[in-house]
Amino acid sequence: GSAGGQAFFWTGGVARSIGSLGAGHTVVVDLNEDGTVVGMSSTANGEQHVFVWSEARGMIDLGTGPQGLSGAWATGINSRGDVIGISAECVRYPSQADECRTPDQTRATLWRKP
Repeated sequence: GSAGGQAFFWTGGVARSIGSLGAGHTVVVDLNEDGTVVGMSSTANGEQHVFVWSEARGMIDLGTGPQGLSGAWATGINSRGDVIGISAECVRYPSQADECRTPDQTRATLWRKP
């Protein structure tokens, strides 16, 4: 899995860590009008999952998409709370970063807010 980056939500002059899905690496990519954050986080087993986070509900793991692929990236969230992103089949290399962006195995993905 990835090591490193931590994401924060800044409100009232205070930076608050939003946590992770288990591996301590979290990236935020968008924020909607309601203050819901969307991004990616590494899980304890090294997969990259999409999440949504809000002050009221905390971090919710959206997984890797309906196709059941092994990695995912969020690219945006709308005012309704629907998330758009990419799901992919990832190849794991022991000595370097995972390779997940092979075009024939990459899918546009929509996670609809229930």
